[in-house]
Amino acid sequence: MITHVAIRHQGRVWSLPRPYRHHHVMRAILWLVEEFGQYTKEQAERFSSGDDQGFLDDTGKYLTRQEAEVVARQCNQIKNGEIIGGVLTSEDLW
Repeated sequence: MITHVAIRHQGRVWSLPRPYRHHHVMRAILWLVEEFGQYTKEQAERFSSGDDQGFLDDTGKYLTRQEAEVVARQCNQIKNGEIIGGVLTSEDLW
């Protein structure tokens, strides 16, 4: 079962539970940049790349959008049974 939106970058996974969206995770990362200087703005902007966006399942495992779609279909989590665009988004789940 898919439980969180997540962003993976440089060996770290950042996530928030439903009903949050990927942009909420990006905002949290940008806040860390501004408050603590953990990343440069250029590094933080790379988080918006679709390659690093995915989900966590109920075991805490990071899944790409494609992997998460398989799990979401098996668990009947996709609203109306169809994804909106070409890849799974949080809007398709909650």
